[in-house]
This record gives sequence, C-alpha cells and structure tokens, in this order.
Amino acid sequence: ATAMQCRCLLLLAVVSLAAVAHSRAAPQNNFSVDSVLNNPRVLNAYLKCVLGTGPCTKEGREMKRLIPEVLKTACKSCSQKNKENLRKFLRRVEVDPKLSDAWRKVLEKYDPHRQYRVGLEKFVNEG
Repeated sequence: ATAMQCRCLLLLAVVSLAAVAHSRAAPQNNFSVDSVLNNPRVLNAYLKCVLGTGPCTKEGREMKRLIPEVLKTACKSCSQKNKENLRKFLRRVEVDPKLSDAWRKVLEKYDPHRQYRVGLEKFVNEG
C-alpha cells in the first residue's frame, strides 16, 4: 500500500470511532463508514487533523476530543445506529490486513497502555 493509502486507512479508524461516538449531533448520527472509505481526500484531511499534522475543521476538533472517550467506554453512550457502524468497521478491520495495520496504529496512539482493547473486543462480539 502507498503511504497515502495507509494514511487514509488509519484515518478511517479514527473517523469511525469519533463519528459514532458523537450521537447527539445529527451529522454523526448519519455517519456512513462506507462514505468515508470511498473518499480518500476527506480521509486524508481528517487524518492530518487527528494526528496534529494539519488544520482541523470543527468536526475534526470534535473527533480528537471524542476518540479517547469512545475507546474508554466502547461506545457506551452511542446511539444504536452508531454502535452498528462501529461494529461494522471493527469487523471489517479483522478481515482486512491493511485496515488491521491502520487500526493498530490508531490504538498505539490513543490507547498506548492497552487499557481499553478488551472492552472493544467484547463490544464487537456482543452485536
């Protein structure tokens, strides 16, 4: 995979987690994992924001704020639709080696002490 593709895949994980967490806002309630997967330009912009290498939109700043909460609670306060989106993404990660590597990088950044991974695994297997 090219560096751009890897960055896009990493962003997908970040965007998926953050967007599904913010169930109180209408745009995130309608978040589609597939729509993010299909738009590398959007993925790259959010990636730069989340990793602190580029400017952030309002949504990007909200994402950065929400990522730790989503990891910590395994999406406990998410709407049912958002939980389904997160499960869909995480299940895809399990079977796609490129996404799996990107997911690992996200976890290393946002869960360096491996505190929340068991909870996320349980969350994925519940649905």
